[in-house]
Amino acid sequence: HIRESYNLIREYEEILRTSDRPKEKTRARRNTEEQWALIEGYLDEYLPLCQRMGSLIAPDIQEIAVRFEKETEQQASPQAEAPGRDTKYSIQIKHAEGIAIGDQARVVQTPASNRVSGSSDRTLRMARRTLEIPEEQAAGYTHLTIPTHLQIELEEKRRQVAELASRLDTLPSGESHSGSRMRGNPSPTAASQKPPGPIQNRWALLVGVNRYVDPAFPPLKFCVNDVLALESALKTLGYTVVALHDDASEERLLPTRDNVEAELTRLCQVAGPDDLIWVHVACHGKLVDGRAVLVTRETRASTLARKALPLAEVEQVMRGSQARRLVLTLDACHTGVEVGRDLADPEFIRNVHEMAEGFALIAASTAQQIAQEWAEKEHGVFTYYLLEGLSGQADRKDKRFVTVGDLSAHVLDGLRRWNVEHGGLLQEPTARVEGLGDIILADYRGNAPSIVEPAGNPIAPNPFGDVGRIVAPDRFFDREDLLRQIFEELTKGANLSLVGESQVGKSSLLSMICALGPERMGLPEEAFGYLSMQWVDSEDGFYEALCDALGIETCRGYQLHRALRGQRCVLCLDEIEKMSWEGFTERLRSQLRGLADGPSMPIRLVIASRSPLSALFPDSPELDSPLAGICRPIDLGSFSPKITRAFINDRLYDTGVIFTEQEITTLLEKTGGHPARLQRAAADLYNAKRGA
Repeated sequence: HIRESYNLIREYEEILRTSDRPKEKTRARRNTEEQWALIEGYLDEYLPLCQRMGSLIAPDIQEIAVRFEKETEQQASPQAEAPGRDTKYSIQIKHAEGIAIGDQARVVQTPASNRVSGSSDRTLRMARRTLEIPEEQAAGYTHLTIPTHLQIELEEKRRQVAELASRLDTLPSGESHSGSRMRGNPSPTAASQKPPGPIQNRWALLVGVNRYVDPAFPPLKFCVNDVLALESALKTLGYTVVALHDDASEERLLPTRDNVEAELTRLCQVAGPDDLIWVHVACHGKLVDGRAVLVTRETRASTLARKALPLAEVEQVMRGSQARRLVLTLDACHTGVEVGRDLADPEFIRNVHEMAEGFALIAASTAQQIAQEWAEKEHGVFTYYLLEGLSGQADRKDKRFVTVGDLSAHVLDGLRRWNVEHGGLLQEPTARVEGLGDIILADYRGNAPSIVEPAGNPIAPNPFGDVGRIVAPDRFFDREDLLRQIFEELTKGANLSLVGESQVGKSSLLSMICALGPERMGLPEEAFGYLSMQWVDSEDGFYEALCDALGIETCRGYQLHRALRGQRCVLCLDEIEKMSWEGFTERLRSQLRGLADGPSMPIRLVIASRSPLSALFPDSPELDSPLAGICRPIDLGSFSPKITRAFINDRLYDTGVIFTEQEITTLLEKTGGHPARLQRAAADLYNAKRGA
């Protein structure tokens, strides 16, 4: 990991040396900072581990550690540290006499007199440096207008810095600030337990209960939908999934307490030390004598205290497994974690992902709140954002994987936005994380791992079940005629409004415009920007997001017009409905129109919405909406029967699975060719036929 991060740094430094694109250089600078922060976390774990194991340190790792120290000093002070002076890492990779051993260095115990006073200060300076980026971003906002996700990040990083400073003040003078033992015998735990390796197998148990035997528990609408969608998504990501829900065809897969306990115990028994177990439950939750319990299908109100499934029991069974990566997500009422968001020791925040281990619980609400369902999306609100995050949207730093931390932040941000959008209904997700690092839940860096049957025959990952916005062109299907039409209109200087029902593919189409546009229109990549209003909470926030998407310094009004003079940009604007909220004015829409109205203007707009712009923004009873007046509407509908058949055959190619004509006809009748519903239904059919 140290080498991978350092190679990325060298690539970013090459961009900084050669690129003349401000947006590209800004991203490279930020990415370089993040990779150095990761390297520090890796070194803080790796070097003490080598000491305990008596292992050798490769010369290139020594060089990286020394360069890291120099980078830290240069950032903290204009004068570099005096040549030859030992630093935090150099004293760990030298012999007691200060001489390297052969071509490689062995970590040895170092006399206390050789320790450098002030190494703790350098670590604290690095932590403060990671705080500078969100502080710079927040500087342009007032307390009332700062975006929610930025405020959360800022508060979290400030907390981490404050805790690190407090902890360093209380450390004994002879102890390394990283928390690792630099002297004496290694800890018994560290010596006796083998460090975890990369994840070998991913196991998931999903439980969804809509209907209850006892009428005292009102039926829910979308818990089964949640489980089916999550099952499809996780199987695509290489998980082996057991799903218990009301519509199951087998008695053993109905969501009763006995079945939940039996399947959970079975998974925990088969999982190995390097495996991951994920349990997700969507049902009613209750508090009984201060204890959170899950209401399974057969639970009765009169015997709730004795018959409901205690949340503590689920956690206990999971902890009894050999698996060292455990994740529990709960879309149920009254299952929150009262310790709040104060999750992990700061020294672990930057730790490795692949080798992460521990227990993570993410709950849909606090112990005093009710988890909500979302009729429009046909999912629980919590699970909807969970699915959205797993699709890749939680990966905001383009790591090509999603971790527990990523998913928790994405769900938290989504639920807070939902609270505002739906009249202030309070549903605040909570979390608890124990252990080292940040467990990877969804990995897109290579092909999804194959699932292996007991007989050893490989099973191809489910080719259906894409959830959320599709950003990879190889996963986007058809719409070629529509894309051709869109690029032709944009080339002529037109602005477009894509109108279609929820989850019909509008966001994915915007992504394809950004991905394919440079080649189709002969414009540079930075000429295309994607802006989702779901991350924007104010007009100030909109201008910041707009300028970031277009690669220019934040500005507005005439300064914005001047900054874009002579440019040709395509702005793909998603979730435009949010611009109808209180706080977004007709003036903002008029200014946006001014940047796009006419062939000489710098911006071409492609706007996605569920309703026509004229209906969304009735700014005046006499006039059309400023945006509707310049945007040509394009209706985005479901797949035709012909395209639906082509899509199914394309996805099934080379899988060894065939859908009969009757099965395809049934899929058409059931889904109407709606892309999201078709994906879910086809994924279920594929799993059923594969299992058979």
